[in-house]
Amino acid sequence: EKPVSKLTEGNIKRLDSIGFNWSIDKYFRTFDDHFKELEEYKAKHGDCNVPYGTGEFNSLCRWCSKLRQAYKKITNGEK
Repeated sequence: EKPVSKLTEGNIKRLDSIGFNWSIDKYFRTFDDHFKELEEYKAKHGDCNVPYGTGEFNSLCRWCSKLRQAYKKITNGEK
């Protein structure tokens, strides 16, 4: 029988042994966190066109992309 998850007890132990952080709270960023970062980006670069493929702004770029996708769905009447 196949395991329900690919994350087995053995894999959990292996990850624990190298100090894997299981808590996502440390890395969770709110809308306000991202908005502040976008404001800082705009102040520095003059626009909100965060480039793709740059490690420094990768998280901000993904957030902007998700916002644009959500906005497109709203303006197209999708749920």
